[in-house]
Amino acid sequence: MEIEGGEAIKGLDATLIEDKTVVQPDETFKLILIGSAGVGKSSILLRATTSKFNDEHNATIGVEFGSLLVKIEGKLVRLQTWDTGGMESFRSLTRIFYKGAHAVLVVYEISNPKSFAAIEEWLDEARQFAGTNIKVFLIANKCDMPNR
Repeated sequence: MEIEGGEAIKGLDATLIEDKTVVQPDETFKLILIGSAGVGKSSILLRATTSKFNDEHNATIGVEFGSLLVKIEGKLVRLQTWDTGGMESFRSLTRIFYKGAHAVLVVYEISNPKSFAAIEEWLDEARQFAGTNIKVFLIANKCDMPNR
């Protein structure tokens, strides 16, 4: 996969497509970002979809949406990514976004033991509302932050 600086991920022929006017991708996948509040889900979405980073981000109210178009081994693939608010008060609202998801990205902050301890709860919720065959990816976030 082509990343900032022109480097590629070994063994994968993939490129980020900057021109988002392509109407019909070969494949579309729905991804859900889940995890405790404040672990950086919105920053991951912003970075993936715009290549930008903002170290001051407001809490997500409900959900945010972002779309990413990549070319993988000659096919255009759209990744529709839903960033869910991690606060307990939004949990009942965000559960509807699991429907039709191909994968969940469970995010925790490496310096926050409570966010790590909550992973099992997030996994249970994902399996309950998206199905037991949902693909799951675990993301350890904020490892680049000093003094963490």
